[in-house]
Amino acid sequence: MLKTPENKWTVGILGLILIFTEPLVEEFFYRSALHQGRFPTNADTIAIPIHAFQTGWLYFLPFELLILWIALRPYPGSKEFIWFRRDRPIWSGAWSLFFGLLMLEKFYFSIKSIFVIQPLDVIQSLAYFYLHGCLRCSVMNSSLWKRT
Repeated sequence: MLKTPENKWTVGILGLILIFTEPLVEEFFYRSALHQGRFPTNADTIAIPIHAFQTGWLYFLPFELLILWIALRPYPGSKEFIWFRRDRPIWSGAWSLFFGLLMLEKFYFSIKSIFVIQPLDVIQSLAYFYLHGCLRCSVMNSSLWKRT
């Protein structure tokens, strides 16, 4: 069974590496797509998505770091990915649905990237899949959601 790491620093470092290597993976994608002929070399069809990615990445960077920080503060240690809190079934279900959709999207994107021959996208998507599973376990264990 797939489990989360024992140490929260492992998950934190994985999250930071994934967040800060996104521009490099995106650059590799656009360079290879341009080389494969998916974009005309003399048009804005490649400049517009590159600019949109950079703007979106800079805009969402503080939110991603905040979510990573909040999720890793009460890190539970080694838990199974299908771990569920029986004392808080609605919260566990809501967080499971949220992170489950993120994990499903990353898994689908990794499969799709295999067919367009983008190995870095496959690796990054599968690493994000694992990270989202770890964050799900951590958020569900958080003391922020406990009844007082």
